[in-house]
Amino acid sequence: MRLLDFILAAVMASAPAAMATKIAQPEPPAPVPAPQPVSQIPKTPKVEVLFLLDTTGSMGGLIQGAKEKIWSIANEIAAGNPKPEIRMGLIAYRDRGDAYVTKVVDLNSDLDQVYEELLALRAGGGGDGPEHVLKALADASQKVSWDDDPSSFRVAYLVGDAPAHFDYGDTPALENLTQRLVAKGVILNTIQCGQDGSTTAQWRRIARLGDGSFLSIAQNGGTVSIATPFDEELSRLNGELDSTMLIYGERREEAREKKDRAARIAAAAPASAAAERASFKAVRGFSAEDDFVAALAEGGADLNTADLKALPQSLQTLTPAQRKAKVAEIQTQRKALREKIGELSRNRSAFIKKESAKTGSEEESFDAKLVDTLKRQAAKKGLRY
Repeated sequence: MRLLDFILAAVMASAPAAMATKIAQPEPPAPVPAPQPVSQIPKTPKVEVLFLLDTTGSMGGLIQGAKEKIWSIANEIAAGNPKPEIRMGLIAYRDRGDAYVTKVVDLNSDLDQVYEELLALRAGGGGDGPEHVLKALADASQKVSWDDDPSSFRVAYLVGDAPAHFDYGDTPALENLTQRLVAKGVILNTIQCGQDGSTTAQWRRIARLGDGSFLSIAQNGGTVSIATPFDEELSRLNGELDSTMLIYGERREEAREKKDRAARIAAAAPASAAAERASFKAVRGFSAEDDFVAALAEGGADLNTADLKALPQSLQTLTPAQRKAKVAEIQTQRKALREKIGELSRNRSAFIKKESAKTGSEEESFDAKLVDTLKRQAAKKGLRY
């Protein structure tokens, strides 16, 4: 019995531990981390650039230089990080008694529209000293649709070679006009062409009042247009790229006008400008509002469910399989064209850099000084170059 008692005692002593092991509560689960806030998609920065350009007779060289360099300027701006949305505008000004006092081309993301207006400008009139600069500044604050987003970078360049009339009395005072622009967040820079002393004093004052910089360049703008072996081919490829646009939707007339405008610009633009435009268009692509392939890429259209009447005319008579094949063909064509334009553009840039280094004059040109100033000022809005 003693042995049996010993065994029973041992069993009874171990039972509570075994039972405890069996009924032990499971360890509480590890705390689940609180969900992290969803990162907001970074806002695309906006850059708005307005040119207030004296177009009187003495400004012929600068106007021609602007026609040759505007796309180069656009490409420099587009190289910002993050990549910005760009809007440009133009105010051409002269004086009372001339063919016009001001012509206003509002800020527009369709740079072709602004450029076509620039191509149409001719130097003329003037000859009596002061011009109606104040009217140009008044239009810049009253007739231009500046963005009201505080994060946008807004800048204006007053470009001319003659001082302002202060005796007309048909606009607010200079101080008031510059304050209006500054209140809109616009930096007002001045670029003087030539060496007129009275203009220098005024342009410096205007830049100071506009929180901007004063720049001085040669009378003809000092622009250096360097012909390259790549210009003609770039222009041709850009024409091919423009021709792939598939007009669709409710904005057919506007889209058709854009396509026609591109053809007119290709025929009229200087070779160097056409080459720079090719680079810009290859990177920026087509608007999804006008082009069906771009709309498909951005999710704004569906090839399978799109209304037949809304499709581009070239796709309406095709079967679904044929439409799919046609779109794929254009996508492939565009990709090849963009790659070729990109390669030629890099070769062209290297060629220009090498040729410019021989003279060093490029640094004193209208476009070089403008771009340098713009990049420094844009840094305050977080744009890096």
